[in-house]
Amino acid sequence: MNNSTNYQFENAKQFFEIGLHEFENSNYLKASENFKKSLEFVPNRLSTINNLIASLLKISDFTNANYYIILGLNLNPNDDALLLSEGVYNLKVKNFELALKSFNKALLINPLYCEAHSNIGYVYELLNDSYNALESYNNALRINSYFIDALYKRGNLFFKLGEYTNALVDLSKGLQINPKYEDLLASYIGVKMKICDWDNYYNNLTLLKNNILHDNIVTSPFRLLSLFDCPSLHHKAAKNYANAEIPLDNSLGNIFFTSKNKKIKIGYFSADFHNHATSYLLSEIIELHNIDNFEIYAFSYGPNFEDQMRKRLKSAFYKFIDITILNDYEIASLVRKLKIDIAVDLKGYTGDNRCGIFSKRCAPIQINFLGYPGTLGSKIYDYIIADKILISGNDVNNYAEKVIFLPNCYQPNDSKRIISKNKKSKEEFNLPSDSFVFCSFNNTYKIQPDLFKIWLNILNKKSNSVLWLINDNSIAVQNLKNFAASNSVNPERIIFAERTNLSDHLARHVHADLFLDTFPYNAHTTASDSLWSGLPVLTCKGNSFASRVAASLLNSCGLFEFITTSFFDYEKKAILLANNPKLIQDSKNHLINNKSTLTLFDSKLYVKNIETAYSLIYEDYLKGKSPNHIYVN
Repeated sequence: MNNSTNYQFENAKQFFEIGLHEFENSNYLKASENFKKSLEFVPNRLSTINNLIASLLKISDFTNANYYIILGLNLNPNDDALLLSEGVYNLKVKNFELALKSFNKALLINPLYCEAHSNIGYVYELLNDSYNALESYNNALRINSYFIDALYKRGNLFFKLGEYTNALVDLSKGLQINPKYEDLLASYIGVKMKICDWDNYYNNLTLLKNNILHDNIVTSPFRLLSLFDCPSLHHKAAKNYANAEIPLDNSLGNIFFTSKNKKIKIGYFSADFHNHATSYLLSEIIELHNIDNFEIYAFSYGPNFEDQMRKRLKSAFYKFIDITILNDYEIASLVRKLKIDIAVDLKGYTGDNRCGIFSKRCAPIQINFLGYPGTLGSKIYDYIIADKILISGNDVNNYAEKVIFLPNCYQPNDSKRIISKNKKSKEEFNLPSDSFVFCSFNNTYKIQPDLFKIWLNILNKKSNSVLWLINDNSIAVQNLKNFAASNSVNPERIIFAERTNLSDHLARHVHADLFLDTFPYNAHTTASDSLWSGLPVLTCKGNSFASRVAASLLNSCGLFEFITTSFFDYEKKAILLANNPKLIQDSKNHLINNKSTLTLFDSKLYVKNIETAYSLIYEDYLKGKSPNHIYVN
């Protein structure tokens, strides 16, 4: 090797090693820059090209990633690592058939390629083919039982399938291998919360919090909402997640419309345009939008359930566009072509989201609304819709978005919700006929051990009372009963209701006396269902968006006395109310008799306010103003 060649090689090696270091520390942009510099000294080195592709995919630079994939495969079409990268690229841009083709090509070359098996499983999972997904994860783990990616993904699949014991086995094994792997710790805690298994709860939360604060992991921000009442932590986690998973993608270039639309075009994006909590809240708002001033579009990428709600929504929107089979780039291009002025993301970081559409700036104005109760931590979104109870004072500093403050409650509601006339007796719900019924129809993952102890204290202090919960899963039922018994409460006083359709669910509220809210993740749609049914909700108002939702709802119903700010006051108020039937009945009468005048259920007023907000932010955009906080009076 002559001096010149040696110089080239040493420089290439130096930049390559820096690139690896930056990649390992999640600095993917810097990693890609160093791998590119390495290639300037030693072009066509496949290991460098592969690492460069991995970095580019991490920052969603799909155009350049595809360029280097083609370059590498031209050099060696049988390189299994490059074929894997090609598959990951196709997976990222949601070309699932091409992704499977690439991964299977890699397996033809290397049948023991665990990464290819695991990625095939993930593609099948995204295609809702759980059988083949599970088999592919199994294939990877037959080759290497300690392959953490497959353990993590199979554990999450078991969770989705309701196989919680199997999920914990895989995720706990993964934690033993690498406790800082992706979202592994949060997934593990999430499974345990779902089944109300609070063993080692506080240590797990401390570890998760410290990992986030010290940037050791990138975790799903959604999981934190039910674990921590800390807006700054939520903001940090969301920002880290946004930077890692949905960085700004300028592949479509800057957006600029040369002419103004005759009407403001609003696009609502969701996977939940069917019988789902989001649609239950939003449906009447869509129906009441002023069609003289607005064109309202639905962009649906969820399951095509032709149920009653989907039919209702299809008739309400100006256009209902199913974008399920399109990739994010194609969707963003379509939205730009339609000249949508304001794009409203109804999912945020909840399941089945498509935040990648917004990372490409599909519309000039982009809003985080309703589905995710908190900041998305990204400048991709210009605004978040809230109210002064949810976000107040210096709280705005914990939000990446500018805040649209609606004058009443941020949450829309459907005043057409039908309460079933198919009345059942208390006894048919296994409720003692002469009992005082506390209820909480929230998901089990929202029940924290500290709060459940408060509920048990309340039961102990109110004789002849029962606690009515949702039967979410059999393991949670048994764990809650066991916890009650260990805290000197007869487990028979914990009664579980089966899930049912919305109208029957609303009707059964008549047998409850007081709804006990969860903390720090309040009841959202569940709380408004309760209030619509005439059942007051007792809440503890915290610091975060998710922990203030019920307070906002109650404020809009004039039930201020049901808002507490500490567990001590929450418990005290529950006992006071339970021992004062007149207070309870007066509150029920207030909800039932004034339903048509309560601002929470005034859909016409809500539409007027949100359309005012849309008009204000659109005017600011036309004037070239940067987004700023908006106060609707």
